[in-house]
Formats: sequence, C-alpha cells, structure tokens
Amino acid sequence: MIDTSGSMQGFQTSPRFANILALLSRLCAEHYSFGVGLHEATGSLDQLSFKDKKTELGPSLDTWSKSSSERRLYILTDNIADDGSGQADPGQAQFYSLLRSRKLGVERIAAILMRLPFSGAIYSANDRHTGFYPNGPRALMLYVLQRSGPSIDPSFDPSALGLPAQDLTVLQLEPFEAAGEALDAVVSSDQRNVSLDDGVITLSRKSAGDTYTFELQVRVHPSSRWDFGGLPLTATLFFPAEGPFTVPASTPCDVTPATAPPGAAVFQLNVHCTAPSATSSVPDATLKKLGNQRAERAGSLVVQVIARSTQINLGPGLRAWSFDGDGDRLAEPDPAVQGSIYRLGELLTEMSPADVRPMVMSAPVVERLYFFDPAPFVIGFVVLAALGGLLVVAVALAAPRMVEVTGGAGAMIRREVRFFAAVDVPLAERRRATVWVTPVALLVQGPGSRPHLLPAEGGDCALGKSGQLTVRVRRAQARATSPPRRPRRARGRR
Repeated sequence: MIDTSGSMQGFQTSPRFANILALLSRLCAEHYSFGVGLHEATGSLDQLSFKDKKTELGPSLDTWSKSSSERRLYILTDNIADDGSGQADPGQAQFYSLLRSRKLGVERIAAILMRLPFSGAIYSANDRHTGFYPNGPRALMLYVLQRSGPSIDPSFDPSALGLPAQDLTVLQLEPFEAAGEALDAVVSSDQRNVSLDDGVITLSRKSAGDTYTFELQVRVHPSSRWDFGGLPLTATLFFPAEGPFTVPASTPCDVTPATAPPGAAVFQLNVHCTAPSATSSVPDATLKKLGNQRAERAGSLVVQVIARSTQINLGPGLRAWSFDGDGDRLAEPDPAVQGSIYRLGELLTEMSPADVRPMVMSAPVVERLYFFDPAPFVIGFVVLAALGGLLVVAVALAAPRMVEVTGGAGAMIRREVRFFAAVDVPLAERRRATVWVTPVALLVQGPGSRPHLLPAEGGDCALGKSGQLTVRVRRAQARATSPPRRPRRARGRR
C-alpha cells in the first residue's frame, strides 16, 4: 500500500524512493495505492500519481483486510493523516484500533524510519498551511505488518532498502523489543561459586541437588532508543529444556535498585539469586544414569522492565527522529522538522501492545553441576566395614591362647593352643579328660560323665569320681625374639 497523498509527491525526484518502490513491487503480489480510499495499482508503482487530497490510512487498511488473503502487508507513508478539511483525521485512530483488533489478526509489527531526498510541497498537519521544501532530507515510514499463521519466508531484510545507517532505523513494536546494547558482569571476590570466564557468568555447584545463593553486579547499558526511567526492573535466571533437563528452569532474582534511573546511559544493578535444585526437573531414572558425573547447562540472566506502553519514553536515539511541536510547523522548510516523524512517541505508543516487558539486556550463564548419588558410597562403606569386621575376627581367631589346667593327676598343665584345639589332661587311675577351646566357651569331657560347658575364660568343673579341674584361658604373650649371636672368630697366634 503506497500513500499517494500530495505530501508524498516531492519524493518522486529521489532515485532512492524509486528503488524502494521497485523493491516493494518485487516483494508483493498485490499492489495498492491509498489516499482517498484504497485502489488497486495495476501499473508500475513508479507511475503512481501523488495528488490525493486525503490520507485515509485507517479505512484503507480496513478495506484491504476484508479483500485480501495475503499474510504480510507493507505500508509506505509520510504518516501525516488528515481529512482535507483542516480537522484531525479520525482514520488515524481507526488505524491504531485495527492493529490491536483480533479481526485483523496482526502478530508482528515493525516500523522502519527512513530519510530520503525530497523536493516539493509540504503541508501542515491540519492542511491549513502549505510550504515548499527544496532538496532536503525528509522522513517517511515503512510499516511491515504480518498476520498470524505459519512463518513466512523469506523475512524482510531492511538492508535491501539501500539506505545509509544514519538514515535508517528499524523498530520492532509487536512483539515489543528494546534490547540493551551491552551488559557487563562484575563478580565480587568472596563469591566462591560464581566466576566470570570471558564474559560468561559461571555458576558452580558441588551437587546438582543443592540449593544455593549467589550475588553479582552488572553494569547495564540500556538501549539509547528508549528511556525506562522510574520503571520497575526484574531479573530472571533462565535455563531452557536441554539434555536431561526436560523442563525449563526460570528463577526470579532480587535486584537493587528496583527501578531504572531516568536518562541513564549506564547504571549498576545488584542481582541476588537463590537457585533451586537443578535436579527438580530431571526424572529419577535419568538421575541414576548421571550418578557421580559432571555436567554443564547453558542459560542466561535476563533483565526486563515491567511497564505499559504509555509509560515508555523515547530515548536520545529516537528523539532525533521525532517532531513534537505545533502541527502548523510541518509546512516549514526546516530540515529538523522535515527530517522527523510527527509525534513519533505517540505513534509508537498507540501501535505497541498495552502491557510490555521489553528486554533491557541479557548475559550468558553456564552452570557446572555434579550429579551426586550416595548409594554407591554407602554400599562401599558397608562392604568395607564388613570386611574390616571379618579381619578383626580372623586375627582374633588366629591369636594363640594359653590354657592352664590344675586338679588333674600331677602338676599344672600349661599348653599354648589355638581355637578349636584340644588339650588332654591326665587323671587318676590312668583316666583322661579333654578340654576343647572355642571362641565362645570351653568344653570339658571327662570319663563316664556328660560334657561340661565353661566360660571362654575358664572356670571350675567337677568330674565326679575323677575329681575336679580348674581351667584358665588367657591370650598368649608374644615371645620376645633376639637376633642370633654371631659366632666368635678364633684368635690365631701371632
């Protein structure tokens, strides 16, 4: 849709304007002109006549939406709407209303600001005054509207317009984008689990199941196009679903100051985050596979402002594109007036969604994790403890015992034995008794009597007619060993 009102006629002398018309002709299957109503442009776009007395932008968009099934629409206009009678054009309000309506179904809106050479008549906003502007830069806009539905390829590349950077600015209004130009993170030295590696904020956890807190400072360089002064700030630590992490993780963080300082080109923001367990979104079966392994996940720290579109002001980068003075001055041949869009701030506010969360900036974050599974360590400890216990028992069983028996036929019997060995004890009348040594008890068997159990350390045992035995058991003392003596060498005679 090409605006063919009289205020656009002065662009016809510009080769850049002709190039833009040729580009739009190649991009679009349907061509229209609008001024007094919407008309199909059947011929070449460079043959259009720019003589309409009105700029009916809203009604023309409404007509197109009802008659065309195309998904993308380009509108080229100098954005000065009037009804030709000196009154403000109600069609401009209708244009904004259509952009926000579900009937049109617009999901993406971009506004491209351009300055092109111009030589021709200029008009005030209410058409009460006329002037002439010879050979100077004048601003106009290219709206790019896209209806909802499958993606459209190829996407529009503004560099195809062939304009120098100082004469071209692209604004994404739906969804609203106001990305900051840079973010610098500063990590305090006492933060052991936070570091800065080549501009990447690196977080480290001893275990992926831990919840931990960290702090950092970031220097914010907001976009020069917008002024978010006084608007609330938020910070979010975000990790997308990736690898074993099947659910995205989004953690809100506390920020100081809570609002953006007005007009600041750079300001410092203190961020305080409590990161929850990284395993909360990982299935148990996956955790077992990851047991005692190291892993990394990549995310970002995102700082946003919470605002309504009416609360956002133009920054220095866009104020140079806006003229907010009296509408009568639009008929003055002043480059500062003609090179600007009339009331650009109001226009952008009306075209943007009511509630916006423009991203001020983001910084890359990498989290290094250690998936700790205690089960193997617990099992290993139990096995080692059991082996240690068996070793102690084995040493105890292997140690010799000294058995002393009195009461038999003769002097005390002293024997050094090991467990489960037997000690024979001679009795009167050539009888014998036997003492078996075990770790838990002594078993004494006399002639013609039932076996007797004694404590492991010994005791007294009556053997009937054979008398009584007293048995004592103690750990045998280690025998001291001395090195063998070296034989003396015989002395020979001299």
